[in-house]
Amino acid sequence: LRDFGFEVEEAGDAAAAQRLSIEAAVPFDGAIVDIGLPDQPGDVLARAMRTHWPKLPIIIATGHDPVPIGLAFAGDAWLRVIRKPYHPDAPLHALAELGVKPPVGAGST
Repeated sequence: LRDFGFEVEEAGDAAAAQRLSIEAAVPFDGAIVDIGLPDQPGDVLARAMRTHWPKLPIIIATGHDPVPIGLAFAGDAWLRVIRKPYHPDAPLHALAELGVKPPVGAGST
């Protein structure tokens, strides 16, 4: 995502991600959450983020069957699930589906 001009904040676990999302002075354009976080499942984190950011575009990445996660979030127009391993452009495309485009003038390097 950095190659496409996005500013990226990284968190190693759900607790750090929640702190980042709650303390953000400016709302994030989107979030990519791994389902297998060390301290909490990513879908639980995604639901917690929803309480603070109801329309935040969220992508959940999973190495398992994505259908159960998709069904758990049925009706959430601001969430997509991608299956790992994924092509490096997959998060970019999923964000684009949610209306998040790379900054103007940015491109692949």
